[in-house]
Amino acid sequence: MVATCPVVHTAGAGDASARRCDCAGCSPARAKLRRVARAAVHTVLNYRGILGLVFHPVPAIRPGMTCFVVSAQPAEVIALSATGRRVLIVSASMGGGHDGAAFELARRLRTRGYDVEVRDFLQAWPRLVARIVKTSYLFQLKVAPPTYDWLYRGIELIPVIAAIARLIAGWACRRLRQWVRDDDVAVISTYPLASQALGQLKANGHIRAPLATFLTDFSVHRLWVSPYVDLHLAAHPVTAAAAERLGAGYTVVTGPVVPPRFAALPPGERAAVRARKRAELGVPANATVALLVTGSWGVGDVAHTAAGITTSGAAVPVIVCGRNTALLQRLRHRGVGVALGWVDDMPALMAASDVLVQNAGGLTCMEAFAGGLPVLSHACIPGHGVANAAAMDAAGVARWVPDSGDLPGALRACASGPLGRRLRQQGAAAFQQDPADVLDDWLTDLPVAVTDLPVAVTDLPVAVGADPTVAAARRPGSKLARRPLAHSGLVASLIGVLGLTWAATGGVAVATSHGVGVVRTPHSDSVYLVIRPSSDGPLDPGVTAELQHLNAAVAVDHTLATRQPDAVRSVVDAGLEVVNAGTAHDHGYDPAGSTRDLVSNARRLRQLTGERHRLYVADHRLDALDLGLSYFTDARIVVAGVLLDTGQAPPRLTGGDVVLIDVPARASAAVSAELDAVVGAAQAEGLRFEPVTALTATGS
Repeated sequence: MVATCPVVHTAGAGDASARRCDCAGCSPARAKLRRVARAAVHTVLNYRGILGLVFHPVPAIRPGMTCFVVSAQPAEVIALSATGRRVLIVSASMGGGHDGAAFELARRLRTRGYDVEVRDFLQAWPRLVARIVKTSYLFQLKVAPPTYDWLYRGIELIPVIAAIARLIAGWACRRLRQWVRDDDVAVISTYPLASQALGQLKANGHIRAPLATFLTDFSVHRLWVSPYVDLHLAAHPVTAAAAERLGAGYTVVTGPVVPPRFAALPPGERAAVRARKRAELGVPANATVALLVTGSWGVGDVAHTAAGITTSGAAVPVIVCGRNTALLQRLRHRGVGVALGWVDDMPALMAASDVLVQNAGGLTCMEAFAGGLPVLSHACIPGHGVANAAAMDAAGVARWVPDSGDLPGALRACASGPLGRRLRQQGAAAFQQDPADVLDDWLTDLPVAVTDLPVAVTDLPVAVGADPTVAAARRPGSKLARRPLAHSGLVASLIGVLGLTWAATGGVAVATSHGVGVVRTPHSDSVYLVIRPSSDGPLDPGVTAELQHLNAAVAVDHTLATRQPDAVRSVVDAGLEVVNAGTAHDHGYDPAGSTRDLVSNARRLRQLTGERHRLYVADHRLDALDLGLSYFTDARIVVAGVLLDTGQAPPRLTGGDVVLIDVPARASAAVSAELDAVVGAAQAEGLRFEPVTALTATGS
């Protein structure tokens, strides 16, 4: 008979402070079996935590059921704050904005005598859940942006999806309870899902300290607001009004929180830093510099934005790619602007720039406001990027420029016009008061009322201090015990819907990138040239003759076919092949957009030319709607693998490449130079030009 372990093993036996027991019943085989059983118990308890009913530590296992002995005084859980004024800040490593605000807020509170601890909300989730959430979020932003836009708007508009998001946030409550201590004077969140989980703990009586949320974005999403949060700190009155519309209680406008090193420099010091940094970058001292930022993850169509700025000549783009090394290498290979990776001297880089162009509305915008750098929002990422751009434009601290044609004029107006002066003034005025001072005053004025949690003893060994509903939830046949089945079906349904959505968008995009469902280009010694003219006017006759020599086709989009019908007819009269270019932009997973691309514009081209144009050249990700319409309309889709703007150096070409060049009107010299560069790149690899209409083999 195996001896029973004499040690009473308590909750938290998986903590780092635990040590192994030397009793006879703790053999390696039995220990492994007991670890599996313990993992099963944790899974069940985490699953119950989804319902928001049971947010409590794992109960003590009976003697002999585990091979760990817990230290009597775990420093992380039991040790009291050295100052008696401990503040817990919960952030999230989802980009850099949430962490940046949390660390700066912690620094300021420490200078006021508080003992501050910053925690990552992702570490409160089970490891697999955190990995799935972070990877899916990054995948959506980089590969399938329409799916993130759907999810963002779905949480905002559909209560069921928002409820499921709160349930998923509740999976972190068990670990969050271990982070919260009895001597906390405040708990602060800088991440929306953390606010939801902490609000659940507050509602269940597991957090007795005041609970605050610092809104890091200008726009306020539904998940930012929890009815159980005592204080919301907003960056602007526009932000505060949006939070109050969503049900936020006590809301205070403080302004953004950024490190003091981003503060505006005196004119003389700024000029010196500006000259030094421009010399390091190799940028002329008198040039207009546009600083393009993409967040710490380097997401968004920044390459196209940089190429457009370079072509317009309005500014010299300096692109900060963050930790996206692939984007950095791609920009350097194309020779577009000045491409940088992760930078540690962002204040100096801002001092050397004339305008900031951003696409997400994160912490970098707040830093630019503090440094006196005007901000433009352009080519914003779906979801919070577009929402932040609209909110900052409404607040008057940044200008939203959705149209690429308006960007050069906005850059010039910000660099040396009244728009730049107005944006600098509005950005500086956003810093109304220090959030740390607001928190300090708020905590000082609060009455001290600390009460013990209600005690309820149930049939479980360690149910002391648990919620009274716990026993009912555990009794077989009770209503609360049956709720997980209903919610599991709801969660499973959502997972199925999200899986189908990804398959129809991101999955199709991945498949078409490998030639599935589209025209397959053979790996031969041929390349295929397609020119997409601007809608401002027809092609010059000299360019037309050169295109004929290169067997090039002309991609006509809906705007050109509508505004310049004579230009389309002149292309046909010159003997050039015409192909359908749709609407010339990524419409996302939109049935109307797919119809305009593959049906409406093809019908318009047939009216102008008298011929049916079955070939559709796409320069964006395709989805299931595009493939479905191409099947039913008997269209052929060709995906352009090389996208160039006039004045952009072509990359190394390989056999089978489809090269799509955007050419402006009345710029024959620039277009001819670009064509010569493409011809040179093809000749360097021993490639010849073939008409794209010769591609007839379709993929499966």
